[in-house]
Amino acid sequence: KTITSLATRESGLVLSLYNNSVLSVIEENELVQSRRVEYELVLDREGGRWTIPVCMELTLERDSRYLDCKLTLTNTAEDHRLRVHFPTDIKIDKNYSGSPFDQIERPQKSPYKRDRQHPNTSYVGLEKNGRGMAVLNSGLYEYEHLKDGTLALTLLRAVGRISGDWKLRHKVIETWKTE
Repeated sequence: KTITSLATRESGLVLSLYNNSVLSVIEENELVQSRRVEYELVLDREGGRWTIPVCMELTLERDSRYLDCKLTLTNTAEDHRLRVHFPTDIKIDKNYSGSPFDQIERPQKSPYKRDRQHPNTSYVGLEKNGRGMAVLNSGLYEYEHLKDGTLALTLLRAVGRISGDWKLRHKVIETWKTE
């Protein structure tokens, strides 16, 4: 299996869009359509090369208004964040997210200079002129509403330092240790 990915050292961005994948049918009948997509993300950086196997199962039931997605991965790398992007084409300057016993409306652009991510408890969504999209989730607590209308949901944070100088990450980890 040939694995290709788009990665740049400057951005550190790896897109699964450019990876070869294997598609298989799980179930196919008049009530349910279900597919499995398997691929590998390759992270090639200064500290080494990691391969992260990913398996995504997509299920659409008849008359359902949502697509069910189950994602399984084995994290073999350190110091990275894994997100899934949901392109929406809904360009609006606000979004909605779940909070305990509440729904919160937030601006697309964060008022905090260094932090573009927002918390959520079970969903994040956009709506404009009666057209909308929501991402319902369980156990995923961070999202970002990008300028182009994309919702970026954080699946995994495996980082020693979330922001600031990347070269100092190991020094910061040392300060977290207790004796």
